[in-house]
Amino acid sequence: MYSTVHVATGAALGSFTSNAPLAFGIGMLSHFLLDRIPHNDPDFPKGKTRRELLVHPAVHRFLVIAAIDMAITVLMMTWILTTLPHFPRLPLISGAIGGMLPDVLFVISFAVSHPWLKWYNRFHENIHFDEKKIRMSLITGFATQIFVLALALRTLFR
Repeated sequence: MYSTVHVATGAALGSFTSNAPLAFGIGMLSHFLLDRIPHNDPDFPKGKTRRELLVHPAVHRFLVIAAIDMAITVLMMTWILTTLPHFPRLPLISGAIGGMLPDVLFVISFAVSHPWLKWYNRFHENIHFDEKKIRMSLITGFATQIFVLALALRTLFR
């Protein structure tokens, strides 16, 4: 799912506690649970070397989509934090960071070669729903993400 969805869900779940470390952990767990739900993600080539990835057109598209997603995510979190002053901010932010961290680690793994990050990437890829088993149209995949995002925002603005 896009960072916008992961961050909004982490923040929404963080709003139920005043404990920032708990909110962070719940946000991280929510990331993996959301990745099990059938959805569409931008294509990212697998099995390529770092050098091949740097020139691969799918990676360029992925980076453009990721940059737009991050810009929307920052605007959304700014809106949430300025509109909802009655929630403790630290758990909201901690849940949001926990919700996004798994994908940040995925991106870092392409810049840093470390055995733990390789293991983590295999785990993260295997936790995603299998796109080969469940075929989904682009519209259905986006609808799933919009539904989850709307649910998270509705939870925050309860």
